[in-house]
Amino acid sequence: MDATIDARLRRAGLKLSGPRRAVVEAMERENCCLDAHEIFMRLRAAGQKTGLTSVYRVLDLLQSLGLAAKIDFGAGTYKYELTKGGHHHHVVCSDCGSVGVFDDPAIELAVQHAAEQTGFAIDSHRVELFGRCGACQNGATTSA
Repeated sequence: MDATIDARLRRAGLKLSGPRRAVVEAMERENCCLDAHEIFMRLRAAGQKTGLTSVYRVLDLLQSLGLAAKIDFGAGTYKYELTKGGHHHHVVCSDCGSVGVFDDPAIELAVQHAAEQTGFAIDSHRVELFGRCGACQNGATTSA
């Protein structure tokens, strides 16, 4: 468990309760983002008794404290990821909804260039690319 998360919760006057710890640990095990139901199902598979409503509450709390990001993948699909990891971008399958992670130094340079051109101090950015994954291109999966 990342000590930063525990420390931020304590500074906010909150404890790292059982459900909070379970959700954070489930998110830490992932390379990328998960939706609330995916987290809930992972917790159930691990024998945790945390309910789906509690998962949403923990995600909302983590987001409000800046410890997790809520990412809108369109069509009402939201996924969450801890903000402690390195910066990355996402590629999303428009058919099955699978998400991949990538980074590209050229994108980061383009952001710096945009800041110089516009005079903006860029605080953050995100890139989500949409297309069809290899499995969907080959007809191996069905639409979500």
